[in-house]
Amino acid sequence: MSKSVLQQDETRCFFLDHKSENDPKHPEDTYQALDKHHVFGGPNRKHSEKYGLWVKICMCRCHRAGEYGGPLSIHNNPNKEGGKDLMLKRLAQQTFEEKYSHEEFMRIFGKNYL
Repeated sequence: MSKSVLQQDETRCFFLDHKSENDPKHPEDTYQALDKHHVFGGPNRKHSEKYGLWVKICMCRCHRAGEYGGPLSIHNNPNKEGGKDLMLKRLAQQTFEEKYSHEEFMRIFGKNYL
């Protein structure tokens, strides 16, 4: 298993450190099961794993639907401007390109998110 290049503390939800103005308070004082979210899924999931482009996020609020998830969760709001999914894809692309290059990102992932 690769180490995430996007997240230092994999024991808490990534979004506790990355709040947005339109995101209500995260229930950080309650136990939250964490899921591993590969920023680029589908055929690029293996590339996300290889390059550490993944984060640990709470299952019920940030990853999928649930008590807090709904429209704020990544899988219910893919690629929407101002959403968590697009924010993560942009962060992952920037991080990748700092180490490699834009051309390499496009060759591997095939789409520009910036």
